[in-house]
Amino acid sequence: MRKSNEIYYGEIASRLDSNEYEDAYNKITEAREIIDGEQLKEFDNDFIYCLAGFYSDTGHKKLDELMKKSIERINLDEDKSMLYEGLNGKLTGLILSKSPTKGALFLPDVSEPGRVRYSEFDAKGFYTHSTFDDYKDALDSAWSNGFRDKEDPSWFDSLSRTQEWVDGMKQTNEIMRANEGRGSTPYSPRNVRR
Repeated sequence: MRKSNEIYYGEIASRLDSNEYEDAYNKITEAREIIDGEQLKEFDNDFIYCLAGFYSDTGHKKLDELMKKSIERINLDEDKSMLYEGLNGKLTGLILSKSPTKGALFLPDVSEPGRVRYSEFDAKGFYTHSTFDDYKDALDSAWSNGFRDKEDPSWFDSLSRTQEWVDGMKQTNEIMRANEGRGSTPYSPRNVRR
């Protein structure tokens, strides 16, 4: 723990112990505006999370909401870390979803050897991808974009065998060909996609 954080820790803990919830909330908000980077992560993970379970039902609406969000955020970070570590960082073929028809597939990047990507898809097929130097960064990005539920490959298989998927991928291929100058299409990405 860094000394600069310890000052906030003492002030916040003192106010919470004295049931001065408005002052505690204001001090937490002030600290979060001043502290940045790894210190902010440490502040949230080591301090706020430790307090959150005790102060998530104080009756002070803003403080309770902040503490509950802190618990949720840290639990999500733990889930992401457990997923990554459970796969030993080998995410090739991993499928995460954020809704019944929206997902992300992790694969080596074919256009940039040595890099990796996750490709986003929905009921109409693939519609974008993001490229990274490693799977940890790719997972961080996908996770922050809401892709958090691990799916069995059969989920992707069943989605990709629908007529809606086939038609959507045909449109995508026509657009790609037109963009490469190898064809023309009546489809505009703005009109075709999601």
